[in-house]
Amino acid sequence: MSSGVEVTEKVSTKSDDNILALLTRGHRQSPMYDFVALRVAAIIGGYGWLLLTPFPHLQRSAVTLLLHAFTLYCVLLYAWIVAHQERMRRLNLMVLMIDLGFSLALIRLTGGVESPFFLALYLIAALQAYYYGVRRGVGVLVSSSLLYVMVIWPSWQPTSASIVSLRLGFMVLVVAPLVILSERERQARRELEAVNRELKEDVTRRVGLERQVRQVEKLSALGTLSAGLAHEINNPLGIITSRVELALMDAQETEIPKQFIDDLKVIEKHAQRAARVARGLLSFSRPATGQRLPLDMNGVIEESLLLIERQLEKEQIVLERRLTPSLPKVKGNVSQLEEVLLNLFTNAREAMTRGGRLRVESRLGADDSTVQILVADTGDGVPEMLVQQIFDPFFTTKQNGTGLGLSISYGIVKEHGGRLDVRSETGNGTTFIMTLPAEDA
Repeated sequence: MSSGVEVTEKVSTKSDDNILALLTRGHRQSPMYDFVALRVAAIIGGYGWLLLTPFPHLQRSAVTLLLHAFTLYCVLLYAWIVAHQERMRRLNLMVLMIDLGFSLALIRLTGGVESPFFLALYLIAALQAYYYGVRRGVGVLVSSSLLYVMVIWPSWQPTSASIVSLRLGFMVLVVAPLVILSERERQARRELEAVNRELKEDVTRRVGLERQVRQVEKLSALGTLSAGLAHEINNPLGIITSRVELALMDAQETEIPKQFIDDLKVIEKHAQRAARVARGLLSFSRPATGQRLPLDMNGVIEESLLLIERQLEKEQIVLERRLTPSLPKVKGNVSQLEEVLLNLFTNAREAMTRGGRLRVESRLGADDSTVQILVADTGDGVPEMLVQQIFDPFFTTKQNGTGLGLSISYGIVKEHGGRLDVRSETGNGTTFIMTLPAEDA
């Protein structure tokens, strides 16, 4: 049965992760590849036109040199973009100006008013309008029109006005629909992104609630089992421990082989360990009791730190306090909350075997109705695949741990109406976040 539940949980989590991945994927791919294809087509078309069109030798040399320069520029540009894709957006204005410069130079060299390369301005303005919106589209349309008139002015003829006005009119007709289409697409994308954000928040919230429900169900079932098991184990353990103690006392008065005494001490050691586990099981299964009073969590933190501060200094662990003053009070049982904090501090200390930094922080929750306590270490962290099991009873990464401390802490915080979360990454330490409802909330 338990394996079936685990498989269901894994499938559910995998499905939720897939949904989140789909929601966070970009809606529109980068236009870089579109521009590459258009540039390649423009270069091939330019060389083809040069081969088929008769030119004076001097003019042909100038146009050929210009096409060679444009080809080399495109190769260098995209080589740089491949190496520095994250900086591509910073280049778009500079690339626009260079493209306009090449186009206008080609128009000038190939006949001015008579040049067929005015079509390059259509392409530049259309692409800018589509990919960068109204402002860029209108700006490129106006500036390229003025520059075009300035470039062809030396070859202006009485009949040129009608031809040029017709060309510029067609450029407006090409750019205007693309501006409208671009704005509609941008608006649709904004709406889709808003929906995606809402769905992502809903999925994240649902995943969190499902995990909490599964954890509570596990703890409830294991609590019932642990209570019966602990009571059954306690009595035999008490008998074993008392008999071993008596045997050791007798050993001091009579001549008994040293090997026999050593064996008795081993039995005593492991019996006491088993007794600690049994007591932990009882603490885990026993509902939280005791009077709950309004507490200043900063004071509770300071009292808990007194018990471990000297040990931290001894193990070269720097304690960093970040306690927010004037926090609202929390209604709770002081001894139980101190037990939770001491458990978190101890776990953090044991995770930093080579020294480190322990950060203890108190702050107001995001909605001002909760108080949060953060306990962060700089230890080796917990692998991602194990983080979800960290509050399970008997799960431990310590050689001599019982695996009950965090489960008990989780149950205490839950009984107080709060939440205990963990964030960890291998090599970057672990952070526990205890969230408790403020008394005035």
